[in-house]
Amino acid sequence: LIWNEPQPETELKYLYHVYKGEHSNDLVQADTTQESTYIFRHLQSHTRYYFSVQADFGGEKSILSPVISAVTSISYLSPVTILNISTNYTMATLWWSAPNVTYSILQKFTILYTLKIHLPSEPTVWNDPSLYEFLDVSGTDKMGVVNGLEQDMVYVFRVQYEADEVMSNLSTISQAKTLSSLQCLSCSAISSTKLALRLKVFNPEAIQQVFIANYSTSITSSMNSSKSSFSFVVSDLHPWTAYFFSVAINNSYGMLTQTAKCPVDNCRTNEDKPSGAPMNLQGYSLNSTSIHLKWSPVELGKQNGIILYYLIACTNCPSKQIRGTQTSLNITGLNPNTVYYFQVSAVNSKGNGPLSDFIAVKTMDGVPVGSPQNITLLELTSSSMALSWLPPPISQQNGDIVLYTVEYYKTPLLTDKENIIWNDKNSKTKTSLRNTHKDILLLRG
Repeated sequence: LIWNEPQPETELKYLYHVYKGEHSNDLVQADTTQESTYIFRHLQSHTRYYFSVQADFGGEKSILSPVISAVTSISYLSPVTILNISTNYTMATLWWSAPNVTYSILQKFTILYTLKIHLPSEPTVWNDPSLYEFLDVSGTDKMGVVNGLEQDMVYVFRVQYEADEVMSNLSTISQAKTLSSLQCLSCSAISSTKLALRLKVFNPEAIQQVFIANYSTSITSSMNSSKSSFSFVVSDLHPWTAYFFSVAINNSYGMLTQTAKCPVDNCRTNEDKPSGAPMNLQGYSLNSTSIHLKWSPVELGKQNGIILYYLIACTNCPSKQIRGTQTSLNITGLNPNTVYYFQVSAVNSKGNGPLSDFIAVKTMDGVPVGSPQNITLLELTSSSMALSWLPPPISQQNGDIVLYTVEYYKTPLLTDKENIIWNDKNSKTKTSLRNTHKDILLLRG
């Protein structure tokens, strides 16, 4: 504590009473001195104290000087802890804990870093700050970014901070390796389930394992490597599928490379036969000779290529296989009153996929193409006759016979027709005729 004497021009010798306290209103006399300076010792570190001085001449005391205060400095600043280091191939980002001490002002953090190969072989001397490069960071932050690093190199990092004009101890040693730059050069299909990737990496010799998003494959002797690039095969993929890979490489230091996005261009496996059948096959009769079919495409993940057309398999059809490019088709030229069985499959450049479940569709009834057979006159009178007959052949009925029509004409011109409709499947009828035996009878089903 330093002060001016009350009357510096006099030769009188003053006695000074020195007061100290931890609050401005509870000062206690600490000592007396005849000097105009006084050193307080054995105070607590990092504590605010209040001071005042009183002059005394022959027992007569002056009033107290104005009260001033000051804070003792920190005797020891415990180091922070580096929590995490994230690197790419030219940059490192560090995160550290908050200081575990009480301070008035936290001036700054300082990141100390250097290449490990530049440090002495004995780690006990690594606490010398002169061995490191420095990067100051704001005291409000607890993270910092170091740029301009060399790729694929091991760096040693330390962090310290300055508070109340005192520097803390260095943090413990943390090491991290910058990544190797990685670039995807090409992607090509080998088969319907395999793709070959070629990448450019800073140091191929250090590669230990390749990591792909959702895939993982180890380096094998079949991997093709050169000084600047390497290639490897990704297996067990889906046919005719576009892939977008995020690739990283584990190097000999246990660090991953910078992630590379593949591909630069299209990266797709080759086609394979469809592994699924068309879905929801349905059909209905349009008329006695036509049937309409419709279905849904093969599930997208099972098409395994571009569907070129569909094949309809049909039993009893004139053609056993019918080809169509749409998901619906009219089948024509069929027989009336006939049940047909249908299945459909999809075709791409690699061949046919599996058949769908079959459906059965029956055509509508058609007009009979055959006549009743074996018409027999059972009874004949002057005004009536009894007839019997057999149905048309089954193959010519084109449906169920629901009635017969009997037509008769006067001879010889087949004019003046009269009809009798017999609403019964019974093939016997008795009808009244005009009083003539020269009429001509026609019977239709």
